[in-house]
Amino acid sequence: MPEAKFNPPLKMEQVTQLLQLAHFYQRQSILSGEAHLASCVMAGAALEAILIAVINVFYRDAEQTPDVVVGKKLKLEKLVEWHLFDLLKVAKDAQLLPDELTIDPKLDPRVLQDRRPVSADSTRTTRNLVHPGRFVSEREGREFTKLELLTLRATCHAAYQALSEKFRARYPNLPVWMSERTVIL
Repeated sequence: MPEAKFNPPLKMEQVTQLLQLAHFYQRQSILSGEAHLASCVMAGAALEAILIAVINVFYRDAEQTPDVVVGKKLKLEKLVEWHLFDLLKVAKDAQLLPDELTIDPKLDPRVLQDRRPVSADSTRTTRNLVHPGRFVSEREGREFTKLELLTLRATCHAAYQALSEKFRARYPNLPVWMSERTVIL
């Protein structure tokens, strides 16, 4: 692998802040109870925060992906400005996040015969929930069902867990992880 062009865009204290924010959003998504739409938005925000942190820490891997290679559209020094689509694509291309996620059976609202891995890209839908224009253009006025929202939230949790494990492997003693085991109820 060629030598990195620069240092990570974020300092470790900023990464720690992102992880604490991700943890807070993750907890809020669970504590939202029957507010399923709000829960999905919070789970999507947690995912976005941890994606930024993980890509920052594994910046040498991210630097080798097609969209980040010198002269391409994404600049690592502008990592915090990337869209969720770009974060997901680079994380998958750098093999930081699998293409398919297995939802924790305790969180999976789907009937048993429908439980199969889900695309990591489906998590983008959670962040799009806050954009009314996207709702109108993509859903054509069809409301989200409770099952769809619960599945989206569980998918975000699966992605969050996969990224957490990747990060924890690199930094097992980072204090932000000490209370994470209480996140999934």
